[in-house]
Amino acid sequence: MTLALDLRAVELLCSRLCHDLVSPVGAISNGVELLTEMGPDEEALALVGQSAQAAATRLKFYRVAYGAAGADLPPGELHDLMTALLQDRHVSLS
Repeated sequence: MTLALDLRAVELLCSRLCHDLVSPVGAISNGVELLTEMGPDEEALALVGQSAQAAATRLKFYRVAYGAAGADLPPGELHDLMTALLQDRHVSLS
């Protein structure tokens, strides 16, 4: 690959990472803002928790998919990770 192609691949990967993380991180920010303004609220706490879990799951997936850790991951752990990743998209693995 040429340097230009390598750079373009990195740009696309970074764009994808940012795109997929902006929603859960934004929801965490909104949830914290609600908690600050209104005090402890079960719905806001649930929103923050779900959004934090979604962001963490996506980061784990990207680490496995694009990092060096993916080659050593046991199939069962990969299945669990993919199940968690697809959970909020109403898709299941069989």
